[in-house]
Amino acid sequence: MGAIGRDKAPCCACEPPPPIVRAGRGVAAAMAALGAFAIATHLDLVHFLQAYAAVYVCAAVAATVMMIRGPFRLAYRGAAIAQPATR
Repeated sequence: MGAIGRDKAPCCACEPPPPIVRAGRGVAAAMAALGAFAIATHLDLVHFLQAYAAVYVCAAVAATVMMIRGPFRLAYRGAAIAQPATR
């Protein structure tokens, strides 16, 4: 029968997730831990939102750094070695 793709493993099993996915999982875990901490320590709404904002800002800074270090740097390197088209 020759089904397409039967001889290869699915792509999620053979490749690790990109760094931004791992960072997203870390942020989700941090938010869940923050929620558990807020419940355990009886944080009021204002303190909970301050802690939530701190985790969110850290995630945004990490995503920005990964974006600059990843795709932007690769694009810059590719532009530096690009050759003009010749006939």
